[in-house]
Amino acid sequence: TFRVFRGGQELDLSMTEFRLLQYFLENKNQALLKEQILQRIWDADGNFVEENTLSVNISRLRKKLGGNDMRTIQGIGYLWAEHT
Repeated sequence: TFRVFRGGQELDLSMTEFRLLQYFLENKNQALLKEQILQRIWDADGNFVEENTLSVNISRLRKKLGGNDMRTIQGIGYLWAEHT
């Protein structure tokens, strides 16, 4: 089991959203290519997904987090940059 809190509130994340968040936090301030994320989150289980699936899951995670720590790098991927 896993539990994620933001601002004292527990977030209801799917397993995929949790794995995305975990991967971003493990790689703070590093640009992650879309291909890297797809391979780490989905291909690890032997599942093939389209790039659109990644975009949808990123969008849902952003909405649930309610912050702007996750940035899109056009044509490349994403970056988690925490604000201090």
